[in-house]
Amino acid sequence: MATVVFDGYSGELSIKDNEHQRRQRKAHPVVRFDSNTVFSFGKMEEFLSNGSNKQQMINLISGKLKERGCEVIHAHGNADVDIVKAAMASAKRRDTTLVGEDTNFLILLLHYSERDSKKLFSI
Repeated sequence: MATVVFDGYSGELSIKDNEHQRRQRKAHPVVRFDSNTVFSFGKMEEFLSNGSNKQQMINLISGKLKERGCEVIHAHGNADVDIVKAAMASAKRRDTTLVGEDTNFLILLLHYSERDSKKLFSI
C-alpha cells in the first residue's frame, strides 16, 4: 500500500501562505469539474495556479487513490514535515521509499530518523 501526502490549499491559514500567494500571481478563474470533465481550460499550470482549482484536483485524485487502497494525507502545515513523518511511520512496519525532489527531505529524514526502522530509501 502506498501513502501519498498532498500539500494543502484549503484556504486555512498555513505557514506556506506566502509561497502559495507567490505561485498565484496570475490566478486562473475557479473551475468546477469532476472525474468526467474533459480538460480544456488552457495551460495546466495556469489552471492549477488557482488554489481552489488545485485543491479540487487534489481531492479528486485523493478519492481515486483511496478507492485503490492507498493511504492519503492532506498536509495542513508544512507538507515536507508531514511527508517525512509519514515515511518514518511506514518504515517502522516495512521497507519504504520516499519519492520527492525537495532537498529539505534529507535534513528532515536525518532529524526524524530512528535506529529501529526498516530500510528507508529516498529518490
